[in-house]
Amino acid sequence: MLIWKGYGIPAFLIPLPFILLCGFAIRFHGVGYLLGGAVSATALWFLGRQLNREVSQEFIHPDTGERIQILAPAGHTLYFMPIQYWAFVYLGIGVEEFIRHL
Repeated sequence: MLIWKGYGIPAFLIPLPFILLCGFAIRFHGVGYLLGGAVSATALWFLGRQLNREVSQEFIHPDTGERIQILAPAGHTLYFMPIQYWAFVYLGIGVEEFIRHL
C-alpha cells in the first residue's frame, strides 16, 4: 500500500525505470544500480525541491489596508517523507547494490 500526499507518487515511479534499466543494461559489478540510483536521486532531489518550496501570497485587508502575508507550505510526500529526501534513500540503495556486487 502506498501512502502519498500531493504529487508524492513520483518518488516511487521515477526511480523504478532508472534503477531497473541501468541495473540490467550495465551488469559490471553493480555499477548499473549505482548509476541508476544516482540518476534517480538527482531527479528526485530537484523535483522535490521545486515542488516543496513554500508559496507566499500577500493580501491587503479591504477595511484596514493592512498587508497580510500567508505562507502555504507544499506537502508533496511519500510515506510522510518529502520527495527530495527520497533521493538519499535511492542513492543508498544504489550504493548498497554496488557494494554487494563487488
